[in-house]
Amino acid sequence: MSDDFLDSVMAYSGTAKSLGFVCENAINDDYAFIHKTVKTYSSRLLCAINPAMLNVPESIANETEICSYEFENFARLKQFYDKNVKEYLVTPWKNYFTQDYLKAIDNATETSLIKAKTFCLGLDGKPGALLALTTPKHYLDIREADWVLWIWIDSKLAQAERACVHHKLVAWMKESAKYPRLMAGINCFNTRSNKFFRKLGFKSECLIVSKLK
Repeated sequence: MSDDFLDSVMAYSGTAKSLGFVCENAINDDYAFIHKTVKTYSSRLLCAINPAMLNVPESIANETEICSYEFENFARLKQFYDKNVKEYLVTPWKNYFTQDYLKAIDNATETSLIKAKTFCLGLDGKPGALLALTTPKHYLDIREADWVLWIWIDSKLAQAERACVHHKLVAWMKESAKYPRLMAGINCFNTRSNKFFRKLGFKSECLIVSKLK
Protein backbone atom coordinates (compact mmCIF):
# COMPACT_ATOMS: atom_id res chain seq x y z
CA MET A 1 0.00 0.00 0.00
CA SER A 2 1.53 3.29 -1.12
CA ASP A 3 0.58 6.69 -2.55
CA ASP A 4 1.73 5.64 -6.04
CA PHE A 5 -0.41 2.51 -5.93
CA LEU A 6 -3.46 4.47 -4.75
CA ASP A 7 -2.88 7.14 -7.41
CA SER A 8 -2.93 4.48 -10.13
CA VAL A 9 -6.11 2.86 -8.79
CA MET A 10 -7.78 6.25 -8.38
CA ALA A 11 -6.89 7.20 -11.97
CA TYR A 12 -8.35 3.93 -13.24
CA SER A 13 -11.57 4.43 -11.24
CA GLY A 14 -12.33 7.73 -12.99
CA THR A 15 -14.33 10.19 -10.91
CA ALA A 16 -14.27 8.31 -7.59
CA LYS A 17 -13.33 10.41 -4.56
CA SER A 18 -12.68 7.45 -2.27
CA LEU A 19 -11.54 3.85 -2.52
CA GLY A 20 -12.40 0.86 -0.37
CA PHE A 21 -10.29 -2.25 0.18
CA VAL A 22 -11.47 -5.39 1.94
CA CYS A 23 -9.04 -6.43 4.67
CA GLU A 24 -8.17 -10.13 4.53
CA ASN A 25 -5.80 -11.63 7.09
CA ALA A 26 -5.25 -8.17 8.56
CA ILE A 27 -2.35 -7.83 10.98
CA ASN A 28 -2.98 -6.36 14.42
CA ASP A 29 -0.99 -3.16 13.79
CA ASP A 30 -2.10 -2.63 10.18
CA TYR A 31 -3.06 0.96 11.04
CA ALA A 32 0.57 1.85 11.85
CA PHE A 33 1.86 0.39 8.57
CA ILE A 34 -0.79 2.26 6.54
CA HIS A 35 -0.15 5.55 8.33
CA LYS A 36 3.57 5.16 7.68
CA THR A 37 3.30 4.37 3.96
CA VAL A 38 0.26 6.43 2.87
CA LYS A 39 0.85 10.19 3.08
CA THR A 40 -1.34 11.96 0.51
CA TYR A 41 -4.59 10.14 1.36
CA SER A 42 -6.75 10.12 4.44
CA SER A 43 -7.00 6.54 5.69
CA ARG A 44 -9.64 5.01 7.93
CA LEU A 45 -10.14 1.40 8.96
CA LEU A 46 -13.62 0.01 9.47
CA CYS A 47 -13.30 -2.48 12.31
CA ALA A 48 -15.92 -4.88 13.61
CA ILE A 49 -16.79 -7.34 16.34
CA ASN A 50 -19.76 -9.32 17.57
CA PRO A 51 -20.73 -7.36 20.73
CA ALA A 52 -21.06 -10.63 22.65
CA MET A 53 -17.33 -11.16 22.08
CA LEU A 54 -16.20 -7.80 23.48
CA ASN A 55 -13.36 -8.04 25.99
CA VAL A 56 -14.76 -6.07 28.92
CA PRO A 57 -11.78 -4.66 30.90
CA GLU A 58 -11.65 -5.33 34.61
CA SER A 59 -11.87 -2.45 37.03
CA ILE A 60 -8.84 -2.34 39.33
CA ALA A 61 -10.64 -0.26 41.94
CA ASN A 62 -13.10 -1.58 44.51
CA GLU A 63 -15.03 1.67 44.52
CA THR A 64 -14.49 4.98 42.79
CA GLU A 65 -16.41 8.20 42.53
CA ILE A 66 -17.17 7.53 38.86
CA CYS A 67 -20.91 7.44 38.24
CA SER A 68 -23.46 8.05 35.51
CA TYR A 69 -23.73 11.65 34.38
CA GLU A 70 -26.91 13.07 32.87
CA PHE A 71 -27.00 16.17 30.69
CA GLU A 72 -29.91 18.52 31.34
CA ASN A 73 -31.19 18.17 27.78
CA PHE A 74 -30.07 17.37 24.24
CA ALA A 75 -28.89 20.94 23.68
CA ARG A 76 -26.38 20.53 26.54
CA LEU A 77 -25.25 17.17 25.19
CA LYS A 78 -24.88 18.63 21.69
CA GLN A 79 -22.83 21.54 23.02
CA PHE A 80 -20.49 19.20 24.91
CA TYR A 81 -20.20 16.78 22.00
CA ASP A 82 -19.41 19.52 19.47
CA LYS A 83 -16.76 21.03 21.75
CA ASN A 84 -15.32 17.59 22.45
CA VAL A 85 -15.05 16.62 18.79
CA LYS A 86 -13.50 19.95 17.84
CA GLU A 87 -10.93 19.87 20.65
CA TYR A 88 -9.82 16.25 20.37
CA LEU A 89 -10.38 15.40 16.71
CA VAL A 90 -10.82 18.29 14.29
CA THR A 91 -8.33 20.85 15.63
CA PRO A 92 -5.31 18.59 16.16
CA TRP A 93 -5.89 16.34 13.13
CA LYS A 94 -7.65 18.48 10.50
CA ASN A 95 -4.78 18.14 8.02
CA TYR A 96 -5.49 14.41 7.83
CA PHE A 97 -9.12 14.89 6.73
CA THR A 98 -10.76 15.73 3.42
CA GLN A 99 -13.21 18.62 3.25
CA ASP A 100 -16.07 16.17 2.71
CA TYR A 101 -15.13 14.31 5.87
CA LEU A 102 -14.92 17.53 7.87
CA LYS A 103 -18.41 18.45 6.65
CA ALA A 104 -19.66 15.03 7.72
CA ILE A 105 -18.21 15.62 11.19
CA ASP A 106 -20.00 18.98 11.37
CA ASN A 107 -23.29 17.39 10.32
CA ALA A 108 -23.03 14.42 12.68
CA THR A 109 -24.82 16.24 15.49
CA GLU A 110 -27.94 16.74 13.40
CA THR A 111 -27.85 13.47 11.46
CA SER A 112 -26.47 10.94 13.98
CA LEU A 113 -26.11 12.20 17.55
CA ILE A 114 -29.78 13.12 17.82
CA LYS A 115 -30.69 9.46 17.14
CA ALA A 116 -27.83 7.89 19.07
CA LYS A 117 -27.76 6.00 22.34
CA THR A 118 -25.43 7.87 24.67
CA PHE A 119 -23.75 6.95 27.93
CA CYS A 120 -21.85 9.52 29.98
CA LEU A 121 -19.84 9.03 33.15
CA GLY A 122 -18.88 11.79 35.52
CA LEU A 123 -16.61 12.68 38.40
CA ASP A 124 -17.05 15.54 40.84
CA GLY A 125 -20.09 16.74 38.94
CA LYS A 126 -18.30 16.99 35.59
CA PRO A 127 -18.30 14.71 32.53
CA GLY A 128 -15.39 12.29 32.51
CA ALA A 129 -16.31 10.03 29.60
CA LEU A 130 -18.80 9.90 26.75
CA LEU A 131 -19.82 7.05 24.44
CA ALA A 132 -22.36 7.27 21.63
CA LEU A 133 -23.72 4.38 19.56
CA THR A 134 -25.76 4.89 16.42
CA THR A 135 -27.62 2.53 14.12
CA PRO A 136 -27.82 3.94 10.58
CA LYS A 137 -30.13 2.08 8.22
CA HIS A 138 -27.53 2.02 5.48
CA TYR A 139 -23.95 3.27 5.75
CA LEU A 140 -21.16 2.37 3.33
CA ASP A 141 -23.22 -0.62 2.09
CA ILE A 142 -23.23 -2.01 5.63
CA ARG A 143 -26.65 -2.89 7.02
CA GLU A 144 -27.87 -4.13 10.40
CA ALA A 145 -24.89 -2.95 12.40
CA ASP A 146 -24.33 -0.63 15.33
CA TRP A 147 -21.60 2.00 15.00
CA VAL A 148 -19.45 3.72 17.59
CA LEU A 149 -20.16 7.35 16.73
CA TRP A 150 -17.86 8.81 19.39
CA ILE A 151 -15.91 7.78 22.44
CA TRP A 152 -14.01 10.13 24.72
CA ILE A 153 -12.30 9.50 28.06
CA ASP A 154 -10.77 12.33 30.07
CA SER A 155 -6.98 11.88 30.02
CA LYS A 156 -6.76 13.59 33.42
CA LEU A 157 -8.45 10.69 35.21
CA ALA A 158 -6.31 8.70 37.61
CA GLN A 159 -5.37 5.12 36.66
CA ALA A 160 -8.00 3.51 38.90
CA GLU A 161 -10.63 5.92 37.60
CA ARG A 162 -9.74 5.19 33.98
CA ALA A 163 -9.93 1.45 34.62
CA CYS A 164 -13.38 1.93 36.11
CA VAL A 165 -14.45 4.04 33.13
CA HIS A 166 -13.15 1.49 30.63
CA HIS A 167 -15.07 -1.28 32.39
CA LYS A 168 -18.35 0.66 32.55
CA LEU A 169 -18.18 1.96 28.98
CA VAL A 170 -17.42 -1.38 27.36
CA ALA A 171 -19.98 -3.22 29.50
CA TRP A 172 -22.61 -0.67 28.43
CA MET A 173 -21.51 -1.01 24.80
CA LYS A 174 -21.90 -4.77 25.02
CA GLU A 175 -25.38 -4.53 26.53
CA SER A 176 -26.65 -1.69 24.33
CA ALA A 177 -25.73 -2.92 20.86
CA LYS A 178 -28.84 -3.82 18.89
CA TYR A 179 -27.26 -6.00 16.22
CA PRO A 180 -24.71 -8.85 16.33
CA ARG A 181 -22.24 -6.62 14.53
CA LEU A 182 -20.59 -3.60 16.09
CA MET A 183 -18.53 -1.28 13.88
CA ALA A 184 -15.98 1.45 14.52
CA GLY A 185 -14.36 3.69 11.92
CA ILE A 186 -10.85 4.42 13.19
CA ASN A 187 -8.41 6.83 11.55
CA CYS A 188 -5.06 5.17 10.94
CA PHE A 189 -3.13 8.06 12.51
CA ASN A 190 -4.95 7.59 15.82
CA THR A 191 -2.65 5.10 17.52
CA ARG A 192 -4.29 5.36 20.93
CA SER A 193 -7.78 4.72 19.57
CA ASN A 194 -6.59 1.82 17.42
CA LYS A 195 -4.87 0.13 20.36
CA PHE A 196 -7.96 0.65 22.54
CA PHE A 197 -10.33 -1.00 20.09
CA ARG A 198 -7.91 -3.85 19.29
CA LYS A 199 -7.73 -4.70 22.99
CA LEU A 200 -11.52 -4.97 22.99
CA GLY A 201 -11.33 -7.48 20.14
CA PHE A 202 -12.17 -5.37 17.08
CA LYS A 203 -10.71 -6.59 13.76
CA SER A 204 -10.15 -4.66 10.53
CA GLU A 205 -12.70 -5.38 7.80
CA CYS A 206 -12.21 -2.58 5.30
CA LEU A 207 -9.84 0.28 4.52
CA ILE A 208 -11.29 3.56 3.20
CA VAL A 209 -8.91 6.06 1.57
CA SER A 210 -9.61 9.51 0.11
CA LYS A 211 -7.25 11.88 -1.67
CA LEU A 212 -6.41 14.82 0.59
CA LYS A 213 -5.74 17.41 -2.13
